[in-house]
Amino acid sequence: MPRTARHDYAISLERAAHLFWEKGYHACSLKDLEATLDMRPGSIYAAFGSKEQLFEAALMTYYQQLVQGMEEVLEAHERVLDGLSAYLRRLAAEATGRTGARSAPVSACMMVKTLLEVTTDTPGLSHTVNQLFDRIESDLTALLEHALDQGELPRGSDCARLARLWQAQIMALRTFAHREVDAESVEQLAEDMVALLRSSSGREV
Repeated sequence: MPRTARHDYAISLERAAHLFWEKGYHACSLKDLEATLDMRPGSIYAAFGSKEQLFEAALMTYYQQLVQGMEEVLEAHERVLDGLSAYLRRLAAEATGRTGARSAPVSACMMVKTLLEVTTDTPGLSHTVNQLFDRIESDLTALLEHALDQGELPRGSDCARLARLWQAQIMALRTFAHREVDAESVEQLAEDMVALLRSSSGREV
């Protein structure tokens, strides 16, 4: 089988991301990858390298989807805090199926699941996922610094600390949504998180 074409490469990464999200890194076998990607072992290694390299590429694809989704919501709002609040509400709606369709895996975050799963025998994956979380925290800090400049936050606000709080709330919401709870509970939690984050910024919901 020839090396995966450029357009097929992206499709294969999407499929791999879904598979790894469902099974996790260690439980995902080569036969699982063969069936999902419709590729033989030699072709998988030729196109992606090792299983760990394929996982890292799939994780990066997942991360890019998350960033794109957040950017789309933020760009639709003039105020940073309004955009971040809307993003929490969108995550709740997607995780509960309220939007009518679930695109990428949107409940329990693949990055969080990876962070909890990686062990000492996969230090590269641990480093990769921690780097991605660092990027998100850095991006959130920059957003909140912009909000501070625009007068959305009280003077003297610790934007880095607030960014960690926002990130933790996003991680918690997506993890909670993976439980067997009703959609209303997930959406209520999102609203409670918005209220908490707004109060920490000194602004009303």
